[in-house]
Amino acid sequence: MPHLLASLLAVPRHIRGFAVRMLRPPGVFIALLGPDGVGKTSILDTIERRLKPAFSAVKRHHWRPGLLPSLNRLRTGNEAVTPIGEKANMSSVEGRTRMLPSLIRLIYYGIDFTLGYWLRIYTEMTRGNLVMCDRYFYDYFVASEPKRVTAPRWVLRTFCAFYPRPQRVFVLTADPERVRARRADLTIAEIERQNEALRAVAQIYPELELIDSNLDINATAERIIHRMAKNMPKNFTLRSENE
Repeated sequence: MPHLLASLLAVPRHIRGFAVRMLRPPGVFIALLGPDGVGKTSILDTIERRLKPAFSAVKRHHWRPGLLPSLNRLRTGNEAVTPIGEKANMSSVEGRTRMLPSLIRLIYYGIDFTLGYWLRIYTEMTRGNLVMCDRYFYDYFVASEPKRVTAPRWVLRTFCAFYPRPQRVFVLTADPERVRARRADLTIAEIERQNEALRAVAQIYPELELIDSNLDINATAERIIHRMAKNMPKNFTLRSENE
């Protein structure tokens, strides 16, 4: 009987704890943006290594939550080789994407960004996980053509207004010459264009923060971790990797 009574009395506490976790999940959701070749993957690897002890787990996504299969998989049965979800050179599709196919892609992947956030990312946050995404829907404003989306900026902003956003988004900018040393296939003009597009997107969304990534990978990762300090678990103490 005492054990039963204690269990009954503990029910409201458990319900309250569950409600708090759902309304204020202990996990953190961040995203990294930057021109191709700036080192996003390496920086995410370093952040994961440094912050793994502070969270229950670290989960990573590329561009979108991935709840839905890519349109290329639905069409051909095979996953695309590009990280954005669709091949840029599908031979049986018109070379230049028109407005209607673009809207279909925005709607389809918008479902993934929305439902995928609540069913995957938010669920991971309620478990106390750190969720990191390489790119995110903001990349529509930077590199829309590889995603086979040709739409005016106001259309993109209208669709993206309904997508859930990360808590923090770090925009990596770097000297075009340094980036081109890693990605010789990109021209200096293209890298500069991507940098300018990223700065313009940062003016639209307040959660975006510019980070100078001209330093080495470890220094850039440390700078991002310091910026994340207020989002970290209360028991987290920032220490140098050398300690």
